[in-house]
Amino acid sequence: MDSAVSIGWDVLKWVVVPFKRQFGYVISSKSYAQDLQQEVGKLAYEAEMVHNAVEVARNNCRNVYSHVMEWQAKAEKALKEAGELLGEFEKASKRCCYGTLPDPNCRYQFSRKAKDKIELLQGLARECSEFRDISFIDPAPGNVTAASAPSAKDDGVFESRASIKRKIIAALADNRNSVVGVHGMGGTGKSTLLEEVERRIREERSFDLVAKADVSENPDIKRIQEEIAYGLGLSDIKQEENVSLRAKLLRERLEDEERTKQENDEGKKKKKKVLIILDNLWKGLDLKSVGIPCGHDNKVIGCKLLLTSRFQDVLRREMGCDRDFLLDALKEEEAKRLFERTVGDKVHHDPFKSLVDEALNKCAGLPFLIIAMANVFRDADFREWKDVLRQIEMSTNKGIDEKINEMLRLSYNRFKGEDGKEVTSLLRLCVVYGVSKPSLENLVRYGVGSRLFREDSSMEEVRDRLSSLIQTLKASSFLLADETDADVFKIHDLVRGFVASVASRDDPLLVLKNHDKSVTELPKDKLKSCTSVCFPYVDMEELPEDLMFQLYEKTHGLTSFSGAAHSFTFAVPVLGELTHPVPK
Repeated sequence: MDSAVSIGWDVLKWVVVPFKRQFGYVISSKSYAQDLQQEVGKLAYEAEMVHNAVEVARNNCRNVYSHVMEWQAKAEKALKEAGELLGEFEKASKRCCYGTLPDPNCRYQFSRKAKDKIELLQGLARECSEFRDISFIDPAPGNVTAASAPSAKDDGVFESRASIKRKIIAALADNRNSVVGVHGMGGTGKSTLLEEVERRIREERSFDLVAKADVSENPDIKRIQEEIAYGLGLSDIKQEENVSLRAKLLRERLEDEERTKQENDEGKKKKKKVLIILDNLWKGLDLKSVGIPCGHDNKVIGCKLLLTSRFQDVLRREMGCDRDFLLDALKEEEAKRLFERTVGDKVHHDPFKSLVDEALNKCAGLPFLIIAMANVFRDADFREWKDVLRQIEMSTNKGIDEKINEMLRLSYNRFKGEDGKEVTSLLRLCVVYGVSKPSLENLVRYGVGSRLFREDSSMEEVRDRLSSLIQTLKASSFLLADETDADVFKIHDLVRGFVASVASRDDPLLVLKNHDKSVTELPKDKLKSCTSVCFPYVDMEELPEDLMFQLYEKTHGLTSFSGAAHSFTFAVPVLGELTHPVPK
């Protein structure tokens, strides 16, 4: 009897319980609809938060994790399907006797689907709550890894340079030294030497991070901060305009590198080693204002500095160098090899062979000057060689600076005709911009404003023409290629000084510096003769009214105007009005 009851009860459970569950789907459809609507709202909120975070990350040039993007796609699909399901249920409810009678099959089907969809939405919400980060930054360009370390063999490097390079690397490895410097006159190749040192450091991985910046004669703190931040992977610094706050960000980033990092293989802790290269110092640089951790005596803390300057006093007295090295002129044999490498086999042929030593004597062992002269001689005939040497001889007694200018003038004068005019005009624009690495987009803007390019040219045609002119200047050594980026180029200080003097004579421009008495006290006689006004080192919120009035009076001949906080190019007006300003 008991066994029969037990069997009957089991049968009843097998029949009734599933029926009750299925019937529950019918009678609880509204409850399922409410729960589904609630979960849709929760997930939609999470999806919106993730979307906003992704947009912010992309605006800051960050990379979004792939699992986050996959989650976004799944969430978007689930929300769309849930919305469609709710819409179908609402329509079905209205169709059945105008909503007065329930449709059991419709409600049953809806509840079954809603239950599955609720579980899916809840799972996606839980997955979202487990996100630790939405995005990441690419490894800092300054990160020293095996992949970022090109071969740094000394093939082709002259022994005098290779010897100093080894000494610099040894000095940086010495824990007693925090600041190491290289000094020497312009044109000896200090910047090139530092590039070789950096390559060797990356190959040997003697530092974990390397960042570098060009300081130049008129330091632009914001630009220096950005160049160092680039090496450290600190892209967010571009979002901050205030120099002090940018310095704080940079200092925090560098101090963060001082903190210990866990080594997975040994379980030990050690500090990351950071090297900051500051090239081309003309005077002491306030490290604190840049954001490089330092003491009250401007002595760097927590990282090492590698500096170059023309002046030993700047390195020792103003920057506190622990070790400094003189980069002198090339030895006679080294100079000859460099000259031959550029000119080619012609130097071994008569009658050119007799003029090689005379040509090299004019260059005083300066690599920059040797290459400039070799570029002039490479495609010249024998008579042209003699003429060039004769012209240089006329400036021999005026000092090395005059020699350099004369050599550059000879190269500069080789640009002839309409194409040559375009080349020299672009070179002047590069100098007007006032930094060692001009912005291509600003050169496009200035070039259009000063009518360097055809007026009917499209922007694509302008950029193509600009690229072609830059290649011409690189081939003539007026612009230097940047080994880290094929689209970037640099201007040597010697070229900048020479071109500025030529431009002030042939195409008058007025360049103001931060230490000038006052930008509001522009000499009217100078302004009248200028076609361009530039003050890249003077930071102003807005232009003074009296300056604007002088510019307004001058606009009939003024083609370009730029400043630290402003950059405009003007289409030269027919009736003397400022028209078509192009904001930076």
